[in-house]
Amino acid sequence: MGLAKARLVGTVYLMIPLPRLIPKAARLSLAVPLFLPLIVHGSDLVRISSGNWHQADGWLDGDVSTNWIQGRGAWIPTGRSVSVNASTTVSDLRLDGVVTPGANPLTITGNLSGEGTFAMPNLGTSGAGVNGLVFATGAPIEMRQNVTLADQTNGRIVISAMDAGTEVTFNGFWDGWGSNTTHNLFVSGGARFLFGPEARVNNQMRDIIRARAFFARGDGHPDNVLEFHADFNADMGTAEQPVGGLSTLRVGDMTLITNATRNLPTIHKRLSNGGPTHHGLLIFDQGEGAHWIVRSQNQEYDGGIFWSRNWTLTAETDLLSIPVNRPGEDVGFGSTTPGTTLTKRGPGTLILDDAQGYVFNSTFLVEEGAVVFLTDPFQTWPGGRMVNAGNHLSLLLTGGGQVAFEAPTGQTFHVHHITAMDAATVRVGPGRLAVSETLSTPAGTTLQVVLGVADEVLPKVTAGELAIGGVLAVEAGDGFGAGQYRLFPASADGTVAPFPAFPLRPVSRGVSTRKAAS
Repeated sequence: MGLAKARLVGTVYLMIPLPRLIPKAARLSLAVPLFLPLIVHGSDLVRISSGNWHQADGWLDGDVSTNWIQGRGAWIPTGRSVSVNASTTVSDLRLDGVVTPGANPLTITGNLSGEGTFAMPNLGTSGAGVNGLVFATGAPIEMRQNVTLADQTNGRIVISAMDAGTEVTFNGFWDGWGSNTTHNLFVSGGARFLFGPEARVNNQMRDIIRARAFFARGDGHPDNVLEFHADFNADMGTAEQPVGGLSTLRVGDMTLITNATRNLPTIHKRLSNGGPTHHGLLIFDQGEGAHWIVRSQNQEYDGGIFWSRNWTLTAETDLLSIPVNRPGEDVGFGSTTPGTTLTKRGPGTLILDDAQGYVFNSTFLVEEGAVVFLTDPFQTWPGGRMVNAGNHLSLLLTGGGQVAFEAPTGQTFHVHHITAMDAATVRVGPGRLAVSETLSTPAGTTLQVVLGVADEVLPKVTAGELAIGGVLAVEAGDGFGAGQYRLFPASADGTVAPFPAFPLRPVSRGVSTRKAAS
């Protein structure tokens, strides 16, 4: 077996007598340190130069065939290509050539170095650690190697990070140009996977029109994390020269952390007619428990955000869904499966200025911060992911949660149901609010209504049942004339009675509050 590397384990001293010209009485001995390589077996890197890498068939070191000992360190030199044909565990791996993980996993438990490539064949995607490349280090590790496809038609890239303490920072090129490719990242047992500032990811097809999904799946552990460094850019190209990038991300059973707008899966690419576009998808559909944390910077997204499972958005900073108009593209914000709930947490504000649509029995649970609607939650269009959307969104506000409907005078917002609790606030801006079932603002909550121009058609708020037990705050908006006004409830038979039984005198840009009768 050839020597793989030398390891210094100490200092060796060589006694060199001085020349005899020096009187004997004055002769000295000098200790000169010589750094000699001492060979330590067991954990050294063994050279795997060709062949099948596993214990049954053995691996080749030069012309010598020997069986693999699980858990040893390995070195694949430049220009060499090795296939893994059975479950194989390696401690430290130096990869300068190419290694192809097989249907069974190649598991790394130590360090990873070198400038080589992991080439993925057509693997299955049944779960964490089942096949492909697996990290189970229990400690931080950096991956600078590239990941590509061994089969450019039917390849499957599969990488897993497993167990608490394992933290993989990827700073290579994750490249999958194949026509029938999927990208699969499994994070389990409380591990973390970080796309670093130098990382590049491409899940586009060669036509720069269509993408193959990048699946990020967990196992339900609450500490599973996929994070993007603030300097990671999902778009590798420009409007003038689109070249691919990360444009479709599907998440479940883990926490996704984005730190900048450039992290979000949206890129410059082409429409089917060859024209330019800037678009992507972020979908929460890979199991329950998806959690997205918007962190570090305010972020804007002009792609589609959809979900078919319950998920949580923690906005530590603001998130804006940008309005776009791209026929044929899946854009917008909304649910695709009945009975799902989006839970909003964090002090930041979710601003919805894009097309929206929600299927039957969809709920926003606003526990903290604010959700601002700049477009009507009741939208539907022919095609896309929300073709069956309708007036199905219910809002439940707890704690200090806030919901605001802000739009130009004359626009009407449509929701199914609103219930405010604790110290929550519902604000109806210059537009109107139509609630098909019940609007309930009990004691401790606030319903704030902004009046528009003096000739605005009232009522401002309509509901199947309007139950105001908290504070009703009326704000005089710009252009609203001075004077005394009475508030009337609208009744089904057209008759009205003053409510409350005293005049409200709006003050420009001010707030006048009266507690309504229960």
